[in-house]
Amino acid sequence: MPSYLQRLRDEASRKGLEPQTKKSLKWFKDRLGKLRRANRIGIFNDEALIKKGRPSIGKMFLYQYDAKHKDDLPYWDKFPLSIIVARAPKGFYSLSMHYLPPVPRARLFDELQKLASNDRWDDTTKMVMTYELLNSTQKFKEFKPCFKHHLTKHIKSAPILIPADMWEIVLFLPLQKFQGASTQKVWRESRKIIRKG
Repeated sequence: MPSYLQRLRDEASRKGLEPQTKKSLKWFKDRLGKLRRANRIGIFNDEALIKKGRPSIGKMFLYQYDAKHKDDLPYWDKFPLSIIVARAPKGFYSLSMHYLPPVPRARLFDELQKLASNDRWDDTTKMVMTYELLNSTQKFKEFKPCFKHHLTKHIKSAPILIPADMWEIVLFLPLQKFQGASTQKVWRESRKIIRKG
């Protein structure tokens, strides 16, 4: 039996949606936006995903995280969905996509897809970006609330590599588990950060 993610991809294909287009991105946002929560255990075990030992630049990963300064942070995500931007001291900088509500998330991802290394959407595809590039133009303004420094030592599960052809599906699954605040409060704060620009 096909995995949950494969079934979603097949459903989109039957509807005639071409992958990695604005139309398919909107369909997945609408389709998955109706879910209140997703089965994290099921997703972590989904055969369409690849367990990989180390996050690499330009790729999307999902993992369980335990923030080092959790007692001082107003909130943090226990299950970040991260696009790795660069190496950082003792870890990496990433775009932790759950910090964005669905519409700004789709907007940012639409722009990020233009930074893909190729249009094959396979294991050779990655995002080619830097903090300087993201910070240099208004078209990436949604990146600010989701730019995070994650410490490798505080990753508590095997990082799961999201294959490029699954990015737009996993992007909208409600896998976040914010600690210290509700999802709605985190998203309100993110909107404020985006407006301040």
